Amino acid sequence: MMDGITFLVDSEIAMYIKVGMLTLLSYDYFLSFAQEVAYIWSSEWTFVKVLYFISRYSPFIDTILLVEGRLNPHTTIAACNRTMAFTTIFADAGIGTSDLILVVRTYVVYERSRKVLVALVMSWIFVAVLNIAAVVDWTNSPSELPSSIIPGTPLCLQHDITSHTGLINYVSLVGFETMVVALTLWQVIRKQYYKFGFAWTSEATRNMLVIFYRDGLLFYMFILPITLGSALELAFAPPELQVLSTPLRVLHSILCCRLVIHIREVAYQDKDEELGSPDNLGVLEFKSHSSSEV
Repeated sequence: MMDGITFLVDSEIAMYIKVGMLTLLSYDYFLSFAQEVAYIWSSEWTFVKVLYFISRYSPFIDTILLVEGRLNPHTTIAACNRTMAFTTIFADAGIGTSDLILVVRTYVVYERSRKVLVALVMSWIFVAVLNIAAVVDWTNSPSELPSSIIPGTPLCLQHDITSHTGLINYVSLVGFETMVVALTLWQVIRKQYYKFGFAWTSEATRNMLVIFYRDGLLFYMFILPITLGSALELAFAPPELQVLSTPLRVLHSILCCRLVIHIREVAYQDKDEELGSPDNLGVLEFKSHSSSEV
């Protein structure tokens, strides 16, 4: 019976974390809804806007399904496995979409360098292929319950991955996002003149560039511990306590969407200056004191 009690306690902890993440996602949505209407809804449709809406609204689908699976005592193992397969693939695709926002941001920081864009896109595709293979293997692994489980408890668990195939997801994600933040820091170092190395054409330009660097680095500082924690729990924690994938998914959505909103908010603050259209992150033109090409 001890295994059943331990399972129940662990399941309750997992349920609270998932409900908490859904609450955080909803709270952030209502908190930033006015900004979204002002700076996103009224803008023209662009690639970034499409990425924004996918990153913004798709987490509600898989997070709600996960919470429902935890709260529904009548869930069968077959239904649980179908739900977990869908939410795992869907969430993984959502995180990849959020990372594309980081790709666009880094591309703009490097003054729309094609070399940087090719490197980023190829790296993103490589990580995506690895993750697709890992997720397919992950979702084919059946859920297992303790033999002494108490009747009437919800059956929906994370998949039990004895081969730790899912580690590929987190290791590749850490590698890709570390590369992105390293490129950002390198651009700061190599442009060390007149604060971040750019000749500001206006205060709004300065504010926008600061947001590019600040939000990107803050994103990494929040995401890295959770990604590493997800890898560690996958390697050492029991299946019912492998819960950090939901915070990872939710925070990717919140932080990447906040980055887009902040950039457009600054762009709208000075419409008279030649900052380019806020409907496209890639229209900014930076003036560097260095003549070297990226």
